Amino acid sequence: MAKNEAQSPSGLLEIFKILATLVLSGVLLVLIFMLAHFVANKGNWNVKSPVVIASISVNSANCPKERPVEIGLKNNGREDVLRVNFKIMVSDQGHSTLYGGRTILSNDRIIAPGNTHRSCYELPDELLLDLSSPQYEVRLVDIWPHDGE
Repeated sequence: MAKNEAQSPSGLLEIFKILATLVLSGVLLVLIFMLAHFVANKGNWNVKSPVVIASISVNSANCPKERPVEIGLKNNGREDVLRVNFKIMVSDQGHSTLYGGRTILSNDRIIAPGNTHRSCYELPDELLLDLSSPQYEVRLVDIWPHDGE
């Protein structure tokens, strides 16, 4: 038994070296995979959802009376946006409670990176209010851009 006890520290050191090599190899493989993913996606880590900045204007001079809501959609992403879905909601001025939002609206205009597209929309039925009144704030919520993936 004395012989086995003398070899134990050396055997443990060899096992530790093997485990350390395996862990370092795994970490290196993960880093290589992450770098390949980053390069393949042109430096953009979040390729699934390009950033869309939306603006809304009611009773815009750019829109006819039957479609009084002007929506501006700017693509701040790195890929074309193929479609954007969104909801229009209203709150009382200075309040956070939102009304409406049952109707999902859509814009299927392809928007290239850096470009803005503006469209005029009818008010959804659940929002047939006098939105020109300062009593209301009109907001766009739940904006879902689609880039084809």
